[in-house]
Amino acid sequence: MKLILENWREYLHEEEERAALFVNMLKNLKSPQERPSGFKKGSLKREKIGKICCWCGEQTFVGVEHIIPRSSGGPPIEEWNLAWACYPCNHTRGSLINIPPRDPEILNGWLTQHFREFGAVPTTDELRSYFK
Repeated sequence: MKLILENWREYLHEEEERAALFVNMLKNLKSPQERPSGFKKGSLKREKIGKICCWCGEQTFVGVEHIIPRSSGGPPIEEWNLAWACYPCNHTRGSLINIPPRDPEILNGWLTQHFREFGAVPTTDELRSYFK
């Protein structure tokens, strides 16, 4: 029983550590373009034109993407958690934490590359626990 409890504590520690490493990685990322200045429905219209999607790299009309979705505890207005994403990438990703489920050959954006390099992203529960 003692061994089971020790293994469980170690597993919980690994989850907390993965979420902390992931958030720190996101906080230190440099975007190749200016990030959204905030998130407010209907605002930022001039900012949305001619930006590059963080996931697919296409220059198109974009919207604000929460890198860590709000449903996973991601902060709604922190600049480090905001990026520009085209509608297809933002819509297919939804509340997922990972790269959008689109054809991998079109996903060449700056954030996609960082997610691939990071490896195992934390789960929704791990992130919610981290942000509590």
